[in-house]
Amino acid sequence: MPRSEQQIASIVHERIADVFDLDGVNDSTSFVDLGLRSEGVLRLQADLREFLGTDVHLSDLFTAETVADILRAVHRGRTP
Repeated sequence: MPRSEQQIASIVHERIADVFDLDGVNDSTSFVDLGLRSEGVLRLQADLREFLGTDVHLSDLFTAETVADILRAVHRGRTP
């Protein structure tokens, strides 16, 4: 499992870009503008669980405005 903040951010960025078929994203990318479709959000949730071992609540994903908000939700999910 990745441990550093940079590794976690890199994986989150990669998973979001893959799910939404983008060349890349950064922390300020608007998650809302990516087109929040239920299947995409569910796939992202599953990918975060698979790649990071983190359960992110669907409500956190649907209310996130930016990729940075997703990162904060991932960190909350990783906190024991």
